Amino acid sequence: MNTYVVAWRNIGRNKRRTALSAVAITVAAFGMVLLFSIIAGLSFEMQDNFVRYITGDILIEHEEFEKYQDINPLHFYVPDQEELIKKMEALEGVAHAFPRINFGGQLYSQASIGEFKRVSIFGFDPVAESDTMNMTSHLVPETNSQMPAANSREVIISEGLAKREGLKVGDKINLATMTVRRAAFQITMKISGIAYFDFSQMNEGIVFIPFDLAQYIVDYSGFDGAMSVNVVKKTNVERGDLEKQINDVLKTESAYQGITARAFENVSTIYSFLKMAEYIYYFMGLLFFLLASTVIINTTMMVIFERTREIGTLSALGMKGKEIVRLFFTEALIIAIIGSLVGVVIGTAMAIWLEPTGFDFKEAMQGVDFQISGMMKPKWNPVIAIFVLAAGIVVSSFAAYFPAKRASRIKPIEAMRKDY
Repeated sequence: MNTYVVAWRNIGRNKRRTALSAVAITVAAFGMVLLFSIIAGLSFEMQDNFVRYITGDILIEHEEFEKYQDINPLHFYVPDQEELIKKMEALEGVAHAFPRINFGGQLYSQASIGEFKRVSIFGFDPVAESDTMNMTSHLVPETNSQMPAANSREVIISEGLAKREGLKVGDKINLATMTVRRAAFQITMKISGIAYFDFSQMNEGIVFIPFDLAQYIVDYSGFDGAMSVNVVKKTNVERGDLEKQINDVLKTESAYQGITARAFENVSTIYSFLKMAEYIYYFMGLLFFLLASTVIINTTMMVIFERTREIGTLSALGMKGKEIVRLFFTEALIIAIIGSLVGVVIGTAMAIWLEPTGFDFKEAMQGVDFQISGMMKPKWNPVIAIFVLAAGIVVSSFAAYFPAKRASRIKPIEAMRKDY
């Protein structure tokens, strides 16, 4: 007896039962591909946001800065940043580099009714960061926002801050902070633009100011200082290799003693946060995988137990237990391959289709302090598709094996007598 021929006949003979099993496997495979693609997209977005807005691929800063960053340690700075950037951009693996000065301050405006509000001040170079932050693309067009004019005291504020304090383009604000010499400093500036970012950390309570103005405020101008220099690598360059190369350059320069370079993965607080988020995402994915597997197993086992009378008939006709198990395993394998393949294809098509636009979860993500936007964009990966395809086939096939083996051991007269 040709097991494969009989298996195909059985599959076609009861189309409703076959469709039930195949649909359950298809839905589970589709859901797993889409969910794991969304998880991969979230992980990629978090890493991209950290690199783009916070660290760059390589973060150059004073070795003591991270230890004391919670107390705004302006005295741990990178000196002569312009010369350092030239040295970095001369390296083969570096695409470009740019300086940053981030510090805390207090904001006062007419709208704040006599109260100073705590804000983060973000000093950046709009020209040097045109390929990374690209502030122009974040300006809210409905507000007539513009980039700060050269050599002016104009600033951009985040949309969250503008809404919270009732500020608009053209308003004047006062910022109070401390300089590197721990002297109090206050300055009046004009709002030239309002910027919107997809994720809350960049969209709440931030004042964006030109880098040279930030240098002036914290008194870094005399030694051309920066709080950090962020380096963006070229494509196909390993961060670890570039980190070593940059540190070798820094060690040879006496002016940069105490200044170190760390790859994005080695910025401990950031990378550990990312890994924690990844574990949370994949734990959610694992739970869904187990749930989907339960659906597949339950459906397959139900079909096998419903066919116990049929198994008894086959035994009465002389088919051995091993042959019965092989027959039902082959049927389950064929249905599993078809169902998993269809589910993976549909899930892949959906993930690729949604990749440019994603799901809009902005309302649900409000107030969530994660480096992700409200648009959940799947990121399809062939490894995901292969894993789900293999998992669907294996789980479905072996879900049929054990109940079929158990049923094949029942005596034919008992199997045909009982109502399963």
